[in-house]
Amino acid sequence: MGIKLANPKPLGLCAFAVTTMVLCMHTAGIGIPDNSPNGIVVGLCIFYGGMTQFIAGLINFVDGTPFEATSFCSFGAFWMSYGAIMIPWFGVSGGWDTNGNVTQRHSTGIFMLAWTVFIFIVMVASYRQHLGVAFMFTCLWLTFLLLCIGSWRDHDKFLKAGGSFGFITSIIAFYLAATYMISEEHGFIDLINIDLKPKAKRILEEIEA
Repeated sequence: MGIKLANPKPLGLCAFAVTTMVLCMHTAGIGIPDNSPNGIVVGLCIFYGGMTQFIAGLINFVDGTPFEATSFCSFGAFWMSYGAIMIPWFGVSGGWDTNGNVTQRHSTGIFMLAWTVFIFIVMVASYRQHLGVAFMFTCLWLTFLLLCIGSWRDHDKFLKAGGSFGFITSIIAFYLAATYMISEEHGFIDLINIDLKPKAKRILEEIEA
């Protein structure tokens, strides 16, 4: 008899939501003065948004759900790589220091551009998942697009706009996590999250469940 694993989606969503909220509130200046140091997010990037979300993605691979597996593992890796940029031991900031930080914004812009392309693919795929998931990834794509432009052009308004969309994204992610944890199964009510999958696929999933 095989080991039955718990659904990792609420864990992955919470890890994503918490880390995104903390960083984006700093970026947008929500509840904190502009340009405040954001080093507080490093631990979240490595341990919660990074490692925890990556583990949730691995469990989804075991469950045979490639969309969630790819999303959680990728964003877990994103947060760990973002945390590495902020940790001096990795030498990223030291590399920029060698040319007076002239290329820092370009390098960061390229980094964000690659993730913007990836998120666009995930966003399109999310339109066959759930309405909340589709809304979250649409906001996330706008977040990265604005952050990419803001980083490349070193423009505070785009960065703040990206941080604001990121904050909205984190709220949606919290709601999606709540749909799994606050439900009739646990003695409460089922929160609204409209299924966007084709009807035939929904029926097949119900039969398999």
